[in-house]
Amino acid sequence: MYRKLFFITVFMVLLGGCGVNNSVDDVMRPPKLSITEEKVKNEIDNILEGGGELVTPLKGDNMSSVNFKDLDKDGKEEIFILYKTNKDYPLRILILSRRNNGWYKDNTIKGIGHNFDMIDFKDITGNGNSEILVTYNGGEYNNKVINIYSYGKENINNIFNNTYEKIACQNLDHDGAIELVLIKLDKLKGPRAQLYRGDGNKINLINEVKLDKRVIGYYNILIGNPKSNTKGLFIDGSILEYASITELLVVDKGKLKNVFYDKNTGIVDKTYREYYCLSEDIDDDGFIEIPKLRRPRGYEGKDFNLVPWIYSWYSWDGSEGLDIESEGYHNLNQGYYFEFPQKWDYNITLNHIYKNLEKDMLIFSYLYNNKAHHIFTITTFKVETWNSLNKEKKEGYMELARSKDKIYLVSFSNKKYKNKEIRNKVIGIDEIKNNLKILY
Repeated sequence: MYRKLFFITVFMVLLGGCGVNNSVDDVMRPPKLSITEEKVKNEIDNILEGGGELVTPLKGDNMSSVNFKDLDKDGKEEIFILYKTNKDYPLRILILSRRNNGWYKDNTIKGIGHNFDMIDFKDITGNGNSEILVTYNGGEYNNKVINIYSYGKENINNIFNNTYEKIACQNLDHDGAIELVLIKLDKLKGPRAQLYRGDGNKINLINEVKLDKRVIGYYNILIGNPKSNTKGLFIDGSILEYASITELLVVDKGKLKNVFYDKNTGIVDKTYREYYCLSEDIDDDGFIEIPKLRRPRGYEGKDFNLVPWIYSWYSWDGSEGLDIESEGYHNLNQGYYFEFPQKWDYNITLNHIYKNLEKDMLIFSYLYNNKAHHIFTITTFKVETWNSLNKEKKEGYMELARSKDKIYLVSFSNKKYKNKEIRNKVIGIDEIKNNLKILY
């Protein structure tokens, strides 16, 4: 009963049915509802009284159990109420439209699965009206299922259904039309990506491309700019136990293309790395970079779990290759990224020391004549730990940044290096601050 009252109250606030008033009598008195609001309230009431439960999608731009969208462009929004029942086709969407100053039940979309993965409203067919895109998580074979419906009052048709592992639905070639890309893990045919495009009435398969045959799962998909005037799909996939790759898909001359795929080997070797990494716009320049991993000098042959991996960030060269953009270190334990200065080279090495989360030390050194020369150290303390230290133990530290519960400090070597090559690698506190990015 309390759950029902909660959802009804939230929904009435969304409709603007109740305001805030300081009068106790007004607060205690049930709000006066218009006929239209009463109709919507009754529909939600019927769902909950029948054992249903309002649910929200797991992701996307419409993460609400109640969504508003004017699909037929008549100036009046339709209402989409997402709920779950214990009946056949347990995932359902009740659609209400407003006609003659009242709300009317148009139809109910029914689906099978554990959750709504996403609901979206886009003109995928290109006919000028938005379709309803619904995806379900956990079908019969634990696949994700996509259904696309055309909408008309009292006339909702399922015009597309398929399965997928990852999905993208956006204009990728700057022609104004939306492309639908489904990423699939197919045990018989192998991993592949399919491109679909609408023709005004239906959604057609344009082409499909093979993906790296070693991939056992995809953990990230990102739509972004790999190069000027280009959009692409960056798909980070896992292979083996820890290793991963990034595949870049672009729409070229109307068809999908896997940029780094080697047809002879069936793999994407150019973006291989020993650990999971996420493609991202690491330098905030508007373009997506692809990470690879490099061992610092002195860690050759060591177990990969013991290596403080340096991230090397690459951009697409517009053909089939990569150009290096920058390097840096992700301190995932402490939530920061440090970008290396441009003047640093392969002789910079790292030592990451952390016995617990109270204190974390990242030591930067320069190797010269096979000897490590200390440049500086970034130390992270919990704020409460730092505050408990006496004055002597705080000497030599300079503050770089703070987060809610951490303080980031730098300490420099007291040694004055006479060698010009070593001195050239030393940077000051201002440059360290500029190159330090707090992630969370």
